[in-house]
Amino acid sequence: MITWDFFTNIIVVDYEYYGEDTGPKTPICYTSKNLRTGELISHWITDQDTQPLYPCGPHSLFVAYNCPAEMSCHLSLNFPFPPYILDLYAEYCNITNGKLLKGERRGLIEACEKYRIEGGDKAYKEAMHRRILQGPLFYEHEKPGLLEYNKTDVDLTEKLFFKMQKQINLNQALLRGRYMGYTAKIEWRGIPIDIEKHNEIMACWDILKEELIFEMDKPYQVYDGIKFSNKKFNKFLIKNNIIWSYTATGLPVTHADFFKEQVKVYPILRDLYELRSSISQLRLKDLAIGIDNRNRYWTNPFGSITGRNQPSSKESIFGPATWIRSFIKPESGRAVAYVDFAQEEMGVAAALSNDQEMKKAYNSGDMYLATAKLMKVVPESATKQSHKTTRDIFKTLSLAINYGQKAQGCAHRASIHPTQAALMIDFIKKKYKRFFEWNTSFLDTGVLRQQMSTRFGLLFDPSNQEKINTLINWPIQATASDILRVSVCLCEQNNISIIAMVHDALLIESSEENIEADTRKTQKLMEDASEAVLHFRLKTDAKIVHYPDRYMDERGEVMWNTIWKVLDKIDPAEKQARIFEKINENISLDDFDIPTVAVQRNMSKKRKGQLLLKPMNMTEKNLSRRIQQKSHLTFIEVMTLIRLARDSDYDLEEEVDWPNVSFTSAKRKILSGLKGKPSMETDG
Repeated sequence: MITWDFFTNIIVVDYEYYGEDTGPKTPICYTSKNLRTGELISHWITDQDTQPLYPCGPHSLFVAYNCPAEMSCHLSLNFPFPPYILDLYAEYCNITNGKLLKGERRGLIEACEKYRIEGGDKAYKEAMHRRILQGPLFYEHEKPGLLEYNKTDVDLTEKLFFKMQKQINLNQALLRGRYMGYTAKIEWRGIPIDIEKHNEIMACWDILKEELIFEMDKPYQVYDGIKFSNKKFNKFLIKNNIIWSYTATGLPVTHADFFKEQVKVYPILRDLYELRSSISQLRLKDLAIGIDNRNRYWTNPFGSITGRNQPSSKESIFGPATWIRSFIKPESGRAVAYVDFAQEEMGVAAALSNDQEMKKAYNSGDMYLATAKLMKVVPESATKQSHKTTRDIFKTLSLAINYGQKAQGCAHRASIHPTQAALMIDFIKKKYKRFFEWNTSFLDTGVLRQQMSTRFGLLFDPSNQEKINTLINWPIQATASDILRVSVCLCEQNNISIIAMVHDALLIESSEENIEADTRKTQKLMEDASEAVLHFRLKTDAKIVHYPDRYMDERGEVMWNTIWKVLDKIDPAEKQARIFEKINENISLDDFDIPTVAVQRNMSKKRKGQLLLKPMNMTEKNLSRRIQQKSHLTFIEVMTLIRLARDSDYDLEEEVDWPNVSFTSAKRKILSGLKGKPSMETDG
């Protein structure tokens, strides 16, 4: 057990930096204060910095508010990772979990206001933050003001530390702090994206929508043109005997969250849900993809009341529409693996309640099928493949009961008669009697004490929670989030390269040669983590994807295949024209004298050449090839830049840093460099 006295240095640190969210941060300065010695350091970062001026040794505690920002700066500067981290953001989230109003922010200023700490000027902070994000040049007369602003955050963090210190369980907080630090590494690595496929779909998305609706709506017949028809959807529900909820005006409820839950009950709706999610919610341009073609996003640790991450569904590749996950594709010589716990919720429930019957069923390898066998509704020889429907019913019932659903709700979710559901529920509750007694006791005790907690110290105040079902399932979900944090720490400490956390699963990356061994290692470490938290070992499953294959979620496979079926029908010249229009905002399709949206088949060879942006001669062809080899840009983007500089003496190869430039910044640099040059053709 580590105590506060273990640390000879307690260092409060804050960095200022600029840079896009999709790429590495560029730190400009930092301030640190040693709470043991009182030493204050305000430092403007230079190219000569190889180590931080504050101590990061084995007896130093690194204190910050939302430390992934500071750890990202450590990564950018190649500074060592502190062995001990205390993140006051994570602790504030934990202490106030369930107490904050919906939508209430959890930033440093807001935390200080809760603890009645003065000195946080929001307007001043926002103004200085905007200036820093503008980036260089930072003039000498600005630097003292920026350093002083940097120091104010350290002052606030120091005051907050002393206010919160007595509420913090240090050993539990150190685990959360280490996890927060590792989230910076995970975001730093990013998820490899097939940018060519992404750009092609994004460029053609407007014309894809109508065709997708036409193709995907064939089994449902619920659209009028491109508009979803509630009247037709209601007819579909009645025809297929699907139980649904309705609004006060008699229309089917169709909001995304409800629809998503119904898909679990009625898998027939999966493709329609994917279509609706894609048409109404999907914004491919919002996916946070850097110039290295990797998806990065803030994981939003402790974003939910169960302590789970809640990243932006717009920025993350693991957003609402599962088909977009097919953009994940390992680079040449690399591979990725998706490692997940098997039937985790039921395993956690068995372990927390110490229900021996439930543990035995979980250890059988398939708890849902084991329960069905105990009830003698399937033979002992039954498998997941031979009795899939019955197994799915028991899976639905088991999970629904864990959320506190009654017979009527369970019957609805499992698509069975309420009497049948009641009999099954009665059997399950008798067979796993210990679990249900424990769950009721945990809930009653937590409500009376107005505080629930996991074994690893995740807290929750249930007094403001109106949904009893959320409280019933909280200990299972919250414990699962503890297991994930321990899993991340163990994997990172054992040199596993995690590139994403997906609910309770990890997405890792490795070389082709090492992926098999690293996957086995990850599975063992995740199982070790479950044993450390539960004193009961959970099982894991893994799926490996080698180059040149892509990651494919079976729930989005139909949508992905349909998209490419539609795209293959589009005339290549039209497709290239649309891509060109997307990447060059100064040029419209109207500039090509196209009378309709579709490209005419009888178009002249010269006009098609313009749309396809073919090089005018061998010089341009060789130039485009050399630039493509140096950069991350597509052929269309390179040819657009060559087109901009055509008929001028601007040296594209020499005057642009191709390996480290994005299309937008290259275009800006070229246009800036062309000012004053002899001539420039932009074609619009």
